[in-house]
Amino acid sequence: MQKYLKNKMILKLAIILFIVSVGIISFLSLNGNEFIKLDLNLINEKNVAFWHVYKSNMILICKIFFLGVTTISLYSIFSYVQNILSIGIIANGLVNEGYGRLAAKMIPHGAIEFIGISLAVSTVIWIWIFIIKNIVKIIKCEVSVKDVIKKIIGTMIVFLMVCSVVFAVAGIIEVMVSHYKVI
Repeated sequence: MQKYLKNKMILKLAIILFIVSVGIISFLSLNGNEFIKLDLNLINEKNVAFWHVYKSNMILICKIFFLGVTTISLYSIFSYVQNILSIGIIANGLVNEGYGRLAAKMIPHGAIEFIGISLAVSTVIWIWIFIIKNIVKIIKCEVSVKDVIKKIIGTMIVFLMVCSVVFAVAGIIEVMVSHYKVI
């Protein structure tokens, strides 16, 4: 497991993706213009259930992993961009309509959640880079297909477990934060 976690390319890419996502979300949420008119009458604070949050996040991560691998990372990247834009636009609407404290309440959970999503997307991108780098070696019989597949599957399993822990922490934080009302 340690040899998979030492994959510096995945970790560096995840850090870059996370920083970029935080920057874009911050820009979108703090920009004075309202991008989309949100019906804030539908907003009501409620206590959330851990398993609901955790399950929906794990479904997202499984889609990012498995659909991302089958679509040459396109699904993963699209899903990531969609999440960034959605969170940024929702935060922008909340801030512009005077619900800034509610938007701020979402930050701890959202930051940890984006760490997990960044790791998942980075893993899928790494898989395709790894395949491309090894295709010539496979053709030249310098490395076996079996070894490449074992490395890919091992890396996916390890980072799926890491994302699982990250989302468990995010779920716990969201449940704790949901008990504090700000509206």
